[in-house]
Amino acid sequence: MATAFWRKAAVVQTAAGDHYMNSSVAQTRNERIILLIDDTSETLGTLTDVLRKTGCQVVVTQGGDQALAHTRSIRPDLILITMAMPGIDGLETCRRLKDMPEASDVPVIFMMSAQDEHGRTAAFDAGAADCITRPAKAREVLARIAPHLALRTARNAIEADAAQHSTELDDAHARLNHEIGERKQTEKNLRQEEARLRRLFESNIIGILCWGAEGNITEANEKFLQMSGYSQEDLRNGKVQWGTITPPEYKSVDWRAMKQLKRTGAFSPYEKEYIRIDGTRCPIMIGGACIDAAKDSGIAFVLDMSEQKRAEQASRDYERRLRRLFDASIIGIVFDDATGCALDANEAFLKIIGYTREDLKAGLIRWRELTPPEFHAISERSIRESRHAGSVTYEKEYIRKDGSRVPVLVGSTFFGDTDDSQRAAFVLDLSERKEAEHRIRYMADHDALTSLPNRVLFRDRLQQGVVHAHRTHTKVAVLFIDLDYFKNINDSLGHQIGDRLLQMVAMRLRECVREDDTVARLGGDEFVLSLPLSNGSGDAALVAQKVLHALDLPFLCDEHELHLGGSIGISLYPDDGTDVDTLMRTADTAMYHAKEKGRGNYQFFTPALNKAAQRRLALTNSLRRALVRDEFEVHYQPQVDLESGQIISAEALLRWTKAGKHAVGCNEFITIAEETGLILQIGDWVLRQACRQLKQWHTLGHTDMAIAVNLSPRQFYQPNFHGRISDILDEAGLAPSSLDLEITEGVLMQRSDDNVSTLQHLSDMGIKLSVDDFGTGYSSLAYLQRFPVDALKIDRSFVSGIGQDRNDTTLVTAIIAMAHSLRLKVLAEGVETPEQIRFLLAQGCRSAQGYYYSVPVSAEVFTGMLRERARQAWQR
Repeated sequence: MATAFWRKAAVVQTAAGDHYMNSSVAQTRNERIILLIDDTSETLGTLTDVLRKTGCQVVVTQGGDQALAHTRSIRPDLILITMAMPGIDGLETCRRLKDMPEASDVPVIFMMSAQDEHGRTAAFDAGAADCITRPAKAREVLARIAPHLALRTARNAIEADAAQHSTELDDAHARLNHEIGERKQTEKNLRQEEARLRRLFESNIIGILCWGAEGNITEANEKFLQMSGYSQEDLRNGKVQWGTITPPEYKSVDWRAMKQLKRTGAFSPYEKEYIRIDGTRCPIMIGGACIDAAKDSGIAFVLDMSEQKRAEQASRDYERRLRRLFDASIIGIVFDDATGCALDANEAFLKIIGYTREDLKAGLIRWRELTPPEFHAISERSIRESRHAGSVTYEKEYIRKDGSRVPVLVGSTFFGDTDDSQRAAFVLDLSERKEAEHRIRYMADHDALTSLPNRVLFRDRLQQGVVHAHRTHTKVAVLFIDLDYFKNINDSLGHQIGDRLLQMVAMRLRECVREDDTVARLGGDEFVLSLPLSNGSGDAALVAQKVLHALDLPFLCDEHELHLGGSIGISLYPDDGTDVDTLMRTADTAMYHAKEKGRGNYQFFTPALNKAAQRRLALTNSLRRALVRDEFEVHYQPQVDLESGQIISAEALLRWTKAGKHAVGCNEFITIAEETGLILQIGDWVLRQACRQLKQWHTLGHTDMAIAVNLSPRQFYQPNFHGRISDILDEAGLAPSSLDLEITEGVLMQRSDDNVSTLQHLSDMGIKLSVDDFGTGYSSLAYLQRFPVDALKIDRSFVSGIGQDRNDTTLVTAIIAMAHSLRLKVLAEGVETPEQIRFLLAQGCRSAQGYYYSVPVSAEVFTGMLRERARQAWQR
């Protein structure tokens, strides 16, 4: 065996330190390499030759350090070593070799003498595999190393085979790991895809359901369950099935879908309804497909159509509402095609143009035929503008079917921007507005009540008359007319009667003038005439006479026979003024002069009247400031008992000292106060002053004193007049029985029914009521019986005639007798002589006032008179 082994080996001899194994030897692992470590030359030569002959490669080194270095590079199969060597010895070299990874398993055989037993033991302790006796014999050396080399070869072969198997196993393991990795990745991808599909299934906004081989619904997502109202538990319990969620009327359409599914593997989407769990229905669209080759199971996608259906319904409702608006609109609406032929129109439009719906259907309504020729240009221009601007509004006229015309306001717009786009027109009938505008223009210069020209139009016509008169050297007359007694009628019978009366007056005035003359109403009861004159002022006087005669005739108004009169002032152009303002002012001044002359007459303007008018205007302005400037004062005239001569009451009389210097007569400013309405403020002031003064006299001990106050008609006719009197008495702290209100006969005779109510309220309060200036009016015994009055005051004009004028004396006697018959007290005004007093006493009149006793005096003087009365009474 050893011989066979050695035959295969070859030896390479290398001189210690000089010969090295070449690269081919180091890399050829089929040959065995023996590292020979020996420092004996003769031994090396012999042993090397023996080993070479066996076919081994031999590397020779003579020292331990060199041997260690060679071992790292050549990786020998067997090492022969001696004990004694230069440097480190054999034992240490062996130990170091065994510590080297490259040589730890290489057999080391020591060569030593047979007698060195200690050395053998030390060698084996150092890791030696065997020991050879020196001098070594070739046969022994070969015999000893052969088993070690054979073991080494077998080991190497086993290791090589194991390495080969290990490599194959590694490759197989790597391939297996790769396959496992690929399968795991595939499984991971499948799980991710399944999770993605599951999320898609669960979170889809479209309902999804699956059915199995038996046709049962096996799975459904939350969206489907939300649509149907069922739960996952209902699904698991088999409550969600085709039969439970499908209304009977959809069974046939479902059957057709299933046939298509069996035939093609899918069915086209269609609309139907599902029955929710609560019984309500949900509109849906469903489409589906099979998911297996046998077409036994599948998946369906269900879209909730509720919102869409609601939107469609809302759209239909909106269209219906638009149609209703279209049909019911009071504004005409028409749709035209590109040729101007009406396609559709609402009833309002048809009514405007007078055509019928049959005419519309027959194509007879075309905008060009509806439009008068003079409006073609503006209509065509507006249509072009609306095509570019979007919409345009313009006014025009339509020709109605009967040939008449109607003014309209048209709003035009196009649907689209092509030449064949439809046009919509919104048409508003302007007939009423045009009539209203005409009426507004008419009313702007005409009086609404009488339809006469108003101040504005009158001034314009008068100006034209002045211009014409200037050019033709003629005259113009202005007649300013104020109705006498109209205010009394209006206040007593009401504004409705007053308005009717003014209309009747306007008609009579028109009948008094020519067509070229102008009759106007300035306001209230003031009228004015403008008369072009060719024959001088005589024509104006004739017209004035005609007017006065017309106004003197009675007016029959709602079963009332009413009597008016008139006061007319006349001014002439160019005599009394050369402009409109001056002519009207001078005519107004002349009119006031006519009223002062006793009414029912006419007066031409004179320069003297102009001065009076200016004074009247200045007085009016001063009167407005008199209350603020505290220029008024109340004077008191005593009312006495005729038998005892004692003061029993006082009449409050207003006095005005203008600017504290000039006294103004009552007759002069009271009329102005009545006309301007200032009498209301002044009258309230007088009442308050008189009541306060009476309260002071009561405080001084004159508790039997009363106060009498005159009332103007405008005061008495105020709403809730009795309430105002009550407030004034409360402010003064005065009992109502201390106040005597004096009302004229004329006031009582007007608005008699209202007067009775007002007088009754005052009487119920305890206030005394007297009829002032009795005998100057038209009262009758029947009327006096209706009124809750307490006393009559005989007017001074009658008292002054006692004993001198038979009629006056007789009338005073009759008044006193009538008062006694009515159980009324009597007071005579204006007593100035003892003879008058004796006559009054003889007739039974017990009280009077007048200059015989005292003129009206200030409150301070009157207080002195009361003190004197008290002193005389004490002395008696």
